[in-house]
Amino acid sequence: MTPDRAPVEHSLTDEDRLVLEAHGVSLNEASRQLRLLREPPPPIRLVGPCTAGNGIEVLADEQCPALLEAWRSAADAGRLVKLVPASGAATRMFASLSRARHAFADSRQPDPGDASDLATFLDRIDDFAFAPTLRDAAPHDGDEGLLDALLGEAGLDYGRLPKALIPFHRDGEAARAPVEEHLAESSELVRDATGHCAVHFTVPRGSEPAFRRRADGLSGDWDLGFSIQEPSTDTVAVDAEAAPFRVGGTLFMRPGGHGSLLVNLARLAAGSSADLVLVKNIDNVQPRSRRQDGLVAQRLLIGRLVELVDNAHQLVRGLAAADPSAIHDAVDFLETSFLPASTTALGLSREELSERLDRPIRVCGMVANAGETGGGPFWAADCEGLTTAQIVETAEVGPSSDQQAILSSSTHFNPVLMALSLRDFRGEPYELDRYVDSRRAFISDKNADGRPLQALEHPGLWNGSMAGWNTIFVEVPKGAFTPVKTVLDLLKAEHQPC
Repeated sequence: MTPDRAPVEHSLTDEDRLVLEAHGVSLNEASRQLRLLREPPPPIRLVGPCTAGNGIEVLADEQCPALLEAWRSAADAGRLVKLVPASGAATRMFASLSRARHAFADSRQPDPGDASDLATFLDRIDDFAFAPTLRDAAPHDGDEGLLDALLGEAGLDYGRLPKALIPFHRDGEAARAPVEEHLAESSELVRDATGHCAVHFTVPRGSEPAFRRRADGLSGDWDLGFSIQEPSTDTVAVDAEAAPFRVGGTLFMRPGGHGSLLVNLARLAAGSSADLVLVKNIDNVQPRSRRQDGLVAQRLLIGRLVELVDNAHQLVRGLAAADPSAIHDAVDFLETSFLPASTTALGLSREELSERLDRPIRVCGMVANAGETGGGPFWAADCEGLTTAQIVETAEVGPSSDQQAILSSSTHFNPVLMALSLRDFRGEPYELDRYVDSRRAFISDKNADGRPLQALEHPGLWNGSMAGWNTIFVEVPKGAFTPVKTVLDLLKAEHQPC
């Protein structure tokens, strides 16, 4: 571990140091976080939206056979592992029903929006895959009894379970949770020629046995990996006076957001024989009968990544060997693959070209925007001041009219469907923290202990944490993105039996 050299902030006490030590957070890092909270970095500078044909590739039919062959070869060779971020609880999924339950407990009527959600839930209760289990758990008829059975600690307690374990779909007589759907899908995406299938879940602490029990019900040769969000990625917060936030005199530490999972990704790269990682969120799943669009889209993303990796590694080797054509070819590859039309790689030295090519690559699926919230694809100034393709969240954009105009002109959004290459041309894993733009940390207003605080999150995993990666965007069909953010999303056609 690197020794602490920066001066310790005067506002951190000896007791604070013990808390930091218990979390594995250095004094340097805590001081850096406090400085960010007190003097937030400037917002990202957008240059323009990435659109179809200008930063977002729309694959032609004639490209697909070669890309599918590249996917198949990579899968057969055991180069693939699927990463599923699955740490989140189902709290937000059942938020409106939970509020309605608390209203009944207080002898008052739920708010109109919550009452509407409850009415829809009750009217279509038998269309939920978990309906038989819920009816068995309900102590008596009536709205309150069903809500208690659904969300109470003595019942199913669904609001506190990992979302990965909530039954989403019916498959014949069986109910399938997201963890099972992801495993079934993975067997059609990352299985190698021997039938071996590598899947890694990031999970809440203590939940690994429950995940494994779900997997035991599926046939297959699974190489299952699990990891938690490390306490060393927790962050400090500040109060209204910009002093470190404490509860009962003890320094308050919060989870550092999904950017914390960069540590998990780096460990996966170092500890796996695979060099290509497919990432898909836990709640973006389709039942077996509606899976085809998503399968094809992911295979094409992997195939496109294999093409890019093969070309980049070949060019890096050529530059190292002083191949006479390597500089011209490297410039052409950078300009046509990763840079906007207005940017040129001409004038870069052999060493600079090699450095721009010898870095992690990601191919990110993008869905045409139909009003969904979330990050989107933009041309933006990266951590080195170069205009590159970036996934940007709304909260990262400044309030100026020109920046907001660019934000509102976005045509696509990020469904978190991406293929990543994590090893260099020598087969060594990249040091992923080298490519983080630390300026893109998130600062948000939260509450704890009945008091307001300002919270810090690390740059998002697919936002600032991958700002220095070579990135391309590829349009994927809407059918590849069917997230479940609220329980009522399960009533949409894409989650119901055909």
